Amino acid sequence: MKVDPVTGELTVNAEFNYGRQQQVFATVKADDKAEPPHSTYAQIVVNVIDINNMRPVLTMVGMFVH
Repeated sequence: MKVDPVTGELTVNAEFNYGRQQQVFATVKADDKAEPPHSTYAQIVVNVIDINNMRPVLTMVGMFVH
């Protein structure tokens, strides 16, 4: 993951798969230019959605009645 230092835009060079992981977590550290530098951390949560999820079609292949 890369963070643009000017815009704050996040870029991820990975594929997200809803079937494997519905959320991705990352921790970002921000530093300033003070002497000594001050820093803080932020937690980023990416909620992965399944945009091509189709409802399953259920078919009955046989029935047994006793």
